[in-house]
Amino acid sequence: MSARDAGVATMLTLCTRVSRFEEIRAIAETDDNICCSVGMPGRASEGDSYRRDRLGLLLRQQLEGASGNQLPYSMLLIVQTRYADEDMASILEGEMGKTAFPGVLHCFFYDRRLAERALSMGFHISPSGIVTFKNAQDLRDIVKDVPVDRNLVETDAPFLVPMPNRGKHN
Repeated sequence: MSARDAGVATMLTLCTRVSRFEEIRAIAETDDNICCSVGMPGRASEGDSYRRDRLGLLLRQQLEGASGNQLPYSMLLIVQTRYADEDMASILEGEMGKTAFPGVLHCFFYDRRLAERALSMGFHISPSGIVTFKNAQDLRDIVKDVPVDRNLVETDAPFLVPMPNRGKHN
């Protein structure tokens, strides 16, 4: 079954290898309901200066296009950190004070305080299949309090498959 047949209206693919962005963007440009992002994980092996420069150029192009409505997708900050909730929230709040931007906490498995801070900045919350794990009741309690229009469904394919489908195609 295709995603569209299953009722999925819009998809976002996260490109974490700057060298592959043109390929990923070409896929996104084939359908108005497919969006893409470009970024670089903090511990990425591709983090050399060429790729950082290229990433900076791509982000500037996206900002210019988004402000002039020249691109079929908008700027969206996608954040995933581990064990740095306070630092991450403080940085985001500081930057949000300079200029507002949309964002999403990708692969959300954090605590309630971070969810509240993110929601107060206008961010979306995107839990992965972790929310279905037996030992994730605290996470389920947080997610059920997220407004439905700010709660995204995430596959994080091929990882973090929800129960009872662990071990199967995500």
